[in-house]
Amino acid sequence: ILINICNNFALTMGKTPLTLYGMSLGMTGAVVGAMNGTYYLVVTLARPFTGITMDKFNRKLVLMACISIKIAGYILLANATDYTSFLIGRLVDAVSFAFITTTFFGVTSQVVDRKAMGTSIGLFSGIPTLIVSAVPTLSMLVFQKFGGPTLFYLGIAALVLALILTMFLKLPEVKKEPSTRKFSLNDVFYLKAVPVCMLNFFLSMLMTICDTYLVVMALERGIAGAEIYATIKSMVTIIAGVGLGGLSDYFGGRKILIAACVGTAIASVMYGSAQSLLVIIAASVIYSVLQKGANPVLIKAAANSAPDDKRGAAMSTNYFIQDLAGVGGGYIAGICFTYFGYAGSFYVSAIFPIVGLILFLILSPKEDKKQA
Repeated sequence: ILINICNNFALTMGKTPLTLYGMSLGMTGAVVGAMNGTYYLVVTLARPFTGITMDKFNRKLVLMACISIKIAGYILLANATDYTSFLIGRLVDAVSFAFITTTFFGVTSQVVDRKAMGTSIGLFSGIPTLIVSAVPTLSMLVFQKFGGPTLFYLGIAALVLALILTMFLKLPEVKKEPSTRKFSLNDVFYLKAVPVCMLNFFLSMLMTICDTYLVVMALERGIAGAEIYATIKSMVTIIAGVGLGGLSDYFGGRKILIAACVGTAIASVMYGSAQSLLVIIAASVIYSVLQKGANPVLIKAAANSAPDDKRGAAMSTNYFIQDLAGVGGGYIAGICFTYFGYAGSFYVSAIFPIVGLILFLILSPKEDKKQA
């Protein structure tokens, strides 16, 4: 958790004023935006290699290497003078981001008991988010007073501390299954994790629709204040993650994920038919709690679907599908709006979690009570 706090501080410090920093170097907003698209493309392309790296090598050393790469990216960004140097720094940072996120949860799932994994992952995700919640405002103040390079130097200091803390990690030995094959598809893309990981795509669809169309639709209906959705989404992250993560340890992740799919569909319909701010707030609470709360449950389920020596592959599979959801969700949202309009987009999005639930129930094995 301490290492993740340092990493989140550095990530948030360098992320919030990033567009302004790029523009201060002579780039247009459109160029910086396109560069961000390239950043996430590199993350998606690098993701399949993160799991096999984590499974084939010492995970503590991999995590230290990931943090070191991020430090290198921040050094490049702190000393950027033009488009090329800024882009190189961003691409190095993209590679580190892909590897760090996968490795963090792989290591976390390794150091905690399987029976408490949902609660642990919720705490691991939520506590750093809560602690660095004021950093976006701080980063803007730092940028305005000291300039862009200072943002990344502060991030470097936090990452160096994270690197030092990583040296004190004690990880249990990974038991590797004997195999005669040097390489298989499961080393990169763990197929048994796909049924649960794919729910990331179906549960994320409404978020894309909300981010894109909710405020505009509400204004057309004469409803002011719909932007409260974003506030609610941020506020419930730690509560939902720890709460549903803990409930999954007690009741089993399968039941929590079924509830998340059904609740998300209900929230979609509520958004589409909303004629008051109260309905939008209620839908936002239902959706945010279930979607955010489902995330640690999905990570836990992906980890439990694999043996210890394939846990990295399971984590990278989970995040790779999540990356694809981010890329594809925007296109699907645009298609829905073109054919069905604002309200229709929300009604159509209600179908996605139901389809995801059906596929999940058909394809995923029932939980082992010992690991539920």
